Amino acid sequence: MAEKGKSKNETDSQFQKAIQREMERVKEDLRAFVKEQISSTSAKPAFKSQTHELEEPPLPTREKGGRKHVVMREKLSGTADKTLMEMFEQERTRRGMTVSRMIDMVLWHYFGRPKLSFEQSPRIAEDSSSE
Repeated sequence: MAEKGKSKNETDSQFQKAIQREMERVKEDLRAFVKEQISSTSAKPAFKSQTHELEEPPLPTREKGGRKHVVMREKLSGTADKTLMEMFEQERTRRGMTVSRMIDMVLWHYFGRPKLSFEQSPRIAEDSSSE
């Protein structure tokens, strides 16, 4: 029913204007939120900043009575920029890590901390070792 003294069309028009104002307010809030999220996401470092310490990947279990870890390993060789290698070596030394463990850590974080070969089911680990 229309309010006293107003036609149904006037009431509908006012209602539509109120809805439009509210929709504009919601759009502006959403724009501000998205803009804030984009700027905060792009400001985050991908790996280690000078103030954040990276978590190390999990270690596999050791063979009974032995010093070796039970884990499938792959060889890696390549070259990198001198500055990056100096930073790598400095951080590796600071942490007291082997080159292999440091590479594991960097790759583990780069790929989003996936389950490692020894954390997967034995069937998956066997399948990938036969490739």
